Amino acid sequence: MTCEENDIWKDDLFDRKADATFLLGLLINRRHLSTYSRDSAFVLNVDADWGAGKTFFLKRFHQNLEKLKFLSCYINTWEDDFADDPLVPIISSIDKVIKPHIGRKLGVKNAWVKAKQAGATLAVDLFAATAKRAFSSITGAATEEIIDSARDRFNEGSTQMPTENNIRDAERATTNMVGKSIDAYAEKLVKSFEQKKKSVSVFRENIELTIDCVYKKTALDDRPLFVLIDELDRCRPDYAIRTLERIKHLFSVKNVVFVIATNNDQLRHSVCAVYGENFDSLHYLSRFFTSVYYFDEPELHDFVDGIFYRFSKTVKDSLYSPIDNASEFIATGCEYYRLSLRQCERLMLIIEVIAISRGRENPPIELGYLVPLVALFVLGSRLQDSDLVARAFQRKGQWEIPSRLGRINVAVLAEEISREIHAGIIGVEDSKSSGENIEWLKGAIGREQQFYARSGVSGNFHSAMHGYPALVRKAGRVTSGQNH
Repeated sequence: MTCEENDIWKDDLFDRKADATFLLGLLINRRHLSTYSRDSAFVLNVDADWGAGKTFFLKRFHQNLEKLKFLSCYINTWEDDFADDPLVPIISSIDKVIKPHIGRKLGVKNAWVKAKQAGATLAVDLFAATAKRAFSSITGAATEEIIDSARDRFNEGSTQMPTENNIRDAERATTNMVGKSIDAYAEKLVKSFEQKKKSVSVFRENIELTIDCVYKKTALDDRPLFVLIDELDRCRPDYAIRTLERIKHLFSVKNVVFVIATNNDQLRHSVCAVYGENFDSLHYLSRFFTSVYYFDEPELHDFVDGIFYRFSKTVKDSLYSPIDNASEFIATGCEYYRLSLRQCERLMLIIEVIAISRGRENPPIELGYLVPLVALFVLGSRLQDSDLVARAFQRKGQWEIPSRLGRINVAVLAEEISREIHAGIIGVEDSKSSGENIEWLKGAIGREQQFYARSGVSGNFHSAMHGYPALVRKAGRVTSGQNH
């Protein structure tokens, strides 16, 4: 790739550039795939958990496609789900891609105008259908009520008791009136259905023609329009389903490729929210996708680094790491405590929340003590009692880092510090630690004293680390809205 293309992927922590290169080759040569029908759109579902880089991938893939002169549009459906019909934002996004070619390439304007007109008709049909269904149900259910009403009106307007013949005549007249209305409405329904089928056909034909005209394609040219759809699993459930239905039924066009990035576990919940919890959502979703591509699970260090990269400068500056690379230190702690990626994500959120809540009025956060505490909390410890906290640090294996006196085991160090801090140590002179551990404690308390001295605070004080367990418990009650 060129330097310009490399710049597009410069923040690529999970090597999504490699995924993009692979998938572009597949999508360009899709006609050779035995499971693909060439008469329909190719719909690729990229399935990955939150935090795996789906949005990053789609946005950078879109930029890369534009650099390579492909027609491409990116749609964030979560931002558009206020619309009644997802067809409208899809056509609007395609319109922005097609407009620059109108007037410059023969046939584009005429074909695209026809496609938009047909699409507008189909979108309007959605609103009309609601009213028609309401009218149909009212008319069908109300025949008996209309007849009863006719009986009542006859009685009200007459000074004589109606005869049986009078009632039968009124019933026949009312039934004929309603029957004619239903017949006329049925005729309209049939006519509307035929018009809708014609609009779908016109829409498909002219979408295909528009794309061919833009590319000036030959018979063997398979360059498509790429429509990249993001955040579908975060939309209103009914909107997400309607989006998939619109793509399936309206975009059966051979030169359109959809790439839809989702967390399919979450998307299945959306389907079940509409159709019921016992509905076979997995089979239902499989109807919409030509193929599914699964991202590799990020390597733990890359995953932690990706989250740390998004921390603000203020948060990063408030963290003191025993080694130069704070992200690397946190990742080694996650490995030591055998945290899953989801647990790592929660650990990072707790650290970030603590840093933000403390502000600039407190000394640096000592990750050498905080990371083990947060890891234990994520694993289920309540951090309520100093002895329990200290015992919880005891694990098999080594989590060693270099120090001036050699290598120290962070978990053993944290265990000692936990006992001493909760015993109320004020300064290093009160410590019962020795060797490497006393050196670490001396540095931590020294940094606190320097901070307070610069802030004009004097006198004896308990180490700020004394309050870490309570901070962890509070921060642990904050969750990320991304996961809900």
